[in-house]
Amino acid sequence: DYVRVQAEYKRSVAEVRRVKEEADREAPLVDDHGNDLPLKAELEELGVETLDEALLALDDAQQKVDNIVADHNAIREYERNKAELEDVQAQLDDLNISDERRREELNSKVRPWEQVLTQSV
Repeated sequence: DYVRVQAEYKRSVAEVRRVKEEADREAPLVDDHGNDLPLKAELEELGVETLDEALLALDDAQQKVDNIVADHNAIREYERNKAELEDVQAQLDDLNISDERRREELNSKVRPWEQVLTQSV
């Protein structure tokens, strides 16, 4: 019985080490020089000490998220504003293109006159 308990203890210690190494790899709390990383301070601010407290906090946060109700009017208003903005942007683009065309037309009409004036002066 002692041998079985000792073997189970060794397996448990190995599993704890493996999980800690994985946690350190995925979300390190200190850098290579032993300095605390911002994540450590954030976790300490959570105010949970045990796994049960962490699970309760997680459940509480999940309930808050689940209670958020989508405001369909806000979504419709957003979509309407987005479409209106796209229309106005398209109109502005058209005006810019028209302005460029007018400038090109004016320049093409002015060039011959400029050449004549330059040659006559």
